[in-house]
Amino acid sequence: MAELLAPLRSTYFISGEINSRVDDVAATLARIEQRFADGAIEHLDGVSVGLSRLALQRARVRNTEPLLRLNLGATSEALMAEKRDLVLSVIEGNAG
Repeated sequence: MAELLAPLRSTYFISGEINSRVDDVAATLARIEQRFADGAIEHLDGVSVGLSRLALQRARVRNTEPLLRLNLGATSEALMAEKRDLVLSVIEGNAG
């Protein structure tokens, strides 16, 4: 399996699951939607944002528990880290 996944791991960089406890899940999800409104927004069990123009494949924030789970993928490790930090700052209420 590692051999099969190797080409993907050298092309897509994944944040892994990052859990954040927030006081108001609905307000936080609304803030994420507002901040990334220029992307493709989807709702299932949270908010997914597709921002391919930024080489960010997808940021997914799920709220299946009393916390938010962020999973994010991008086309480079540096971009993944930059966008991970941006989305986390929105979750934490530190970015507009």
